[in-house]
Amino acid sequence: MWLEQLIAESTGKEGTGILPVAGEVPGNYDIYGEDRVFAHIGIKNDPDLAITNSLRNLEVCREPVVDIRLEDPLDIGQEFFRWEMATAVAGAVLGINAFDQPNVQESKDITNELLEEAASTGSLAQAGPVLREGGLSFYGPAKTAKADDYVSDFFARRRTGDYIALQAYLTDLPETDSIIQGIRMKLRDTFGLATTLGYGPRYLHSTGQYHKGGPDNGMFIQFVAEDQMEAPIPGRKYGFGTFKQAQALGDFQALQKHGRRVLKVNLGSNIVKGLEQFRGILERAIAE
Repeated sequence: MWLEQLIAESTGKEGTGILPVAGEVPGNYDIYGEDRVFAHIGIKNDPDLAITNSLRNLEVCREPVVDIRLEDPLDIGQEFFRWEMATAVAGAVLGINAFDQPNVQESKDITNELLEEAASTGSLAQAGPVLREGGLSFYGPAKTAKADDYVSDFFARRRTGDYIALQAYLTDLPETDSIIQGIRMKLRDTFGLATTLGYGPRYLHSTGQYHKGGPDNGMFIQFVAEDQMEAPIPGRKYGFGTFKQAQALGDFQALQKHGRRVLKVNLGSNIVKGLEQFRGILERAIAE
């Protein structure tokens, strides 16, 4: 996650940048486009054989692979320097300032405006869903009659060289993460596009900069849910649940402002059930 933040936040601006896909186990070479570089950091005397074999297979298929093997775990210190230096050099090559984060502040400003309104009115102001089906509510482009068609139409807008970012304003629990990772792998393997998963609001300070400041080649699916409780914030007229929802809505509106292709799904009060329902909709939509 440190590398993810370093690379995305430093290079994703002025319509250019490098998108890090963090922590992904390599798949077969034929599911990848021609826009990838595979980087691995491991311990020389304690190799992960599955990862090693995957990297060798990618190399045989002439994919670009960077395989760094440390003599000792304490050598990680030199990797901090290596990747910081490499990122600064990449910024110079791209012709951007690697040391600012203009679009992180943009989402903060929109969120603060939403919170000020929530403090005065008692609720967040947002347009209603364009489609409801089962326990799910969809926000985004113009509606269709069925969720299957709606999701199918969304992915019909994909282009070569795109990436798909899943943004989960949910608690990072094993069961939840397993379902979302399954959705991510299904999208990667079906479309051959890079896919990422970020938990909000954490990702706003890493890939969030790239999403809005980088090139217009992202497709975004934002997952939110109904909070079961509202923990108060001392000195504020709203609680942490409202604060989190405002951050999600602020980023959603920032993506729309930049003309990004973005779909928001409210999973309702039962997150696992909502994710399972969305996975079923997705599988039917992309099978058509």
